[in-house]
Amino acid sequence: MSAPPIERRYARLWGMPNLTAISGGKVGGLVVPFGRRSQPMAGYVEFVAPTAFRKCAGDGWPDVVCFSDHGLLGSTRVGTLRFSATDDGLHFEADVPKALPVAVEYAERGDYADIEIRWQVYEDRWTCDNGGYPVRELLSIRLVEISPATISVPDDRNPVVALQSLALSVGEPVEYVRALADRKGLRELFGYRPPEPILLGKNGRQAHIETIEAEEFGALILDQRAVKTTPKDLARENAR
Repeated sequence: MSAPPIERRYARLWGMPNLTAISGGKVGGLVVPFGRRSQPMAGYVEFVAPTAFRKCAGDGWPDVVCFSDHGLLGSTRVGTLRFSATDDGLHFEADVPKALPVAVEYAERGDYADIEIRWQVYEDRWTCDNGGYPVRELLSIRLVEISPATISVPDDRNPVVALQSLALSVGEPVEYVRALADRKGLRELFGYRPPEPILLGKNGRQAHIETIEAEEFGALILDQRAVKTTPKDLARENAR
């Protein structure tokens, strides 16, 4: 069996990072919390199971590296990068090279805006939360790299590997699943049906409200004309 492709995530998807400077020229913190749902990505959310890194830890966190904007901070191969999985999530600690003291100063000042995470998902499970977002639970992960960054990087809003996993889980073609993701319709794979099409027939503020509601609940809007709210519209609506 070939190894899974590498996926990329960012700590801020879970409301992170939480990096700090540690005495002795080290930096560390909580990278990914366990059991906390991420922000939506391509119409689904992810959370990491508390046992997701069990095998990786048992193998000694093989060949994981930690980079910063200025170079290599540590590596598990030589023991300058260490990880621990506790009840709240995955923590790391890196021995910053003496040639890169700026990394410690950045951590002290709170300048690290994000952490890029690269991993391979060996096992996952898909469910849906009562008509809400599809949920991907990550059950077994091999960590590859973490990279603290002073500039927050763009999100990968269409994670191809995850959508391939979802397509395999539900027995649908990948192209179909990607098309659903593009129109925020992944819930349909779990039996959810979007509302009936909405035909906008009102002017001003009410039409604006209908447009927002239609987009929120995934209804098809048959008239996409521009809608503007004017003081006259508001006065007319408030007078009713």
